[in-house]
Amino acid sequence: MLRKLILFIFCFYSLCSWSQSNYFKVYRKNISKLPVKEQIDSALKLPFDVMNSQTSEAIQFYENALIQAKELNDFDLIGDCYDKLGLAYYYKGDYEISVESTLAAIKYFEKSKNKQKLGEVYAALGYQMKRRNLVKAFEYMRKGLHFLKKIEKNHPFLPLIIILGYYMK
Repeated sequence: MLRKLILFIFCFYSLCSWSQSNYFKVYRKNISKLPVKEQIDSALKLPFDVMNSQTSEAIQFYENALIQAKELNDFDLIGDCYDKLGLAYYYKGDYEISVESTLAAIKYFEKSKNKQKLGEVYAALGYQMKRRNLVKAFEYMRKGLHFLKKIEKNHPFLPLIIILGYYMK
């Protein structure tokens, strides 16, 4: 019984390792068949665990999506690409580039007047900066919450708005 369990664990681990290491190979092969907008959307839907475990490859995909989004001149798509780049750089440990990318996302969401995305990106940037610059982190969180309060009552960040509203008085 123990041998079967060990064999099962080994096979499961090998399969998971193989699937993650080959994700981008299969992805590259299939994405080129899609229309440009769907290629961008597909890149933006990269699974979190793949992005987090293979940040350099993910960054390349997000940068390619950004180039395509700029060709379409779609401010929301450009903002989404910069937002994903910021997140990937954050998980890679390149915090300065992460902030630059996220601020670029904010610039494009301002151009598109997308208040929900503005709120989400500002709040997420504030959360990411909490250990590096608490004053700036609260500033960004306040800006994010300012936008999100106006949008909807059932937003996933609503508990954060309530908690931070209490501490920021």
